[in-house]
Amino acid sequence: MSTFGKKRIGRQGRFFKSLRFRIMLILILIGIIPSVIATAAVVNSYVNRAVALRTSNVQTQCDIICDALEAEDYVNSPDNSTVNNELTLLSNVYNGRILIVDGHYRVIRDTYDLDTGKTSVSREVISCMEGNGPTTLYDSDNDYIEFILPLDGKQPGSVDGVLVASVSTNEIRQTSVVLERHGWIVTAIISLFVLIGGYFLAGFLVKPFERVTRAIEDVTDGYADDSISVADYTETLAITDAFNTMLTRVKNVDNSRNDFVSNVSHELKTPMTSMKVLAESLVGQEGVPVEMYQEFMEDIVHEIDRENRIITDLLDMVRMDRKAGGLNIELIDIGGLLEQIIRRLTPIADKKNVTL
Repeated sequence: MSTFGKKRIGRQGRFFKSLRFRIMLILILIGIIPSVIATAAVVNSYVNRAVALRTSNVQTQCDIICDALEAEDYVNSPDNSTVNNELTLLSNVYNGRILIVDGHYRVIRDTYDLDTGKTSVSREVISCMEGNGPTTLYDSDNDYIEFILPLDGKQPGSVDGVLVASVSTNEIRQTSVVLERHGWIVTAIISLFVLIGGYFLAGFLVKPFERVTRAIEDVTDGYADDSISVADYTETLAITDAFNTMLTRVKNVDNSRNDFVSNVSHELKTPMTSMKVLAESLVGQEGVPVEMYQEFMEDIVHEIDRENRIITDLLDMVRMDRKAGGLNIELIDIGGLLEQIIRRLTPIADKKNVTL
């Protein structure tokens, strides 16, 4: 298996780092976040609307009860059965509790019959008793709305007592919980559809990049004469263009390397051939004159030196690939160089019956 193939398997194993997973994650977030925001907005809107409606209804009923209490002078005669029945009925209808506090901050009526006869000195009751008007409080933590209304006395501006009504909003909380649960169910369903659709959509979007990968793998497996083109997206087109440019450069480098190896092989073989021919000439002849023997040996030495220079040049070229190298410039006697070349090639030419 090629290196690119191994890397591809590694990338597929790291699914959570893949582009497909990130596209799926983005689509899921796009689907979930609006659903969560919409659910929260609907629940908050319902709670605010329900609390406002409950406050308005109870406020109206409390105003009616206050008028009845003032008309019957209930603070001074708390045994009025008609008013007490109305207070009990209002308390039961709204699942609440009503306290009537007289001018001495004493509870004269408690629909729960818990604090009757006790003293109520809360800040809101004191403020209302001092003539600062009615107060409405909503406690979302404990799920109730509290109304503090003054009971006007016979004298203008006087306050004979205070009505304190606490109304439960527990059913509003329960309804909001149901709405929130339904919202989460809808969010889960949307997330499931987005997950499934996102998987296939992400696969469709990533497919051009997979084709680029396969095309590159084919090139690395030996199809070096082909260029690749995946023009689905601007990005894939840019990637393939860059790869084709790199591939062209690699081809040029490879061709240059082949030419270089061919030339170097020829350069290395020529001195070796010359030395072999000279040596065979000496071995194949008997009674070789000393002058000829010395001449041939000098030629062999020159060929060895030439071979060493070629090898040295090759090493210099290898070093130049790694770092910049300097040029060795020197004057050469062309006539002498030609004489050396002819003298070295003459034995090879004579062996093949070629006249120089």
